[in-house]
Amino acid sequence: MFQAGLGDRGQAPNIGIVITDGASNRDAENTIPYAKDAKLAGITMMAIAVGDKVNYTEVQGIASNSSYVYSVNNFNALEAIQKKIITAACDVTVRKYGCGRSS
Repeated sequence: MFQAGLGDRGQAPNIGIVITDGASNRDAENTIPYAKDAKLAGITMMAIAVGDKVNYTEVQGIASNSSYVYSVNNFNALEAIQKKIITAACDVTVRKYGCGRSS
């Protein structure tokens, strides 16, 4: 997904957002290693936990850091954290390129 042939732009930071309703139920042993690989490839990872049956160890392992972990009670509540996610994504851009960078 984060490849030029698939639409990746070198001048834009790569941000992955994982929304989970609990814990991995397929290839669970690979979830955190795959997230680690993504982070090593320069992708900033955010994780959104939905519901009350969340494996927070896994969610923390997915996210680049604890400030990129979000939690809501249900999928309808995702809208309530929309601005937080947008702000965090914009902060990634500012940290990578600085303020006022022109294309």
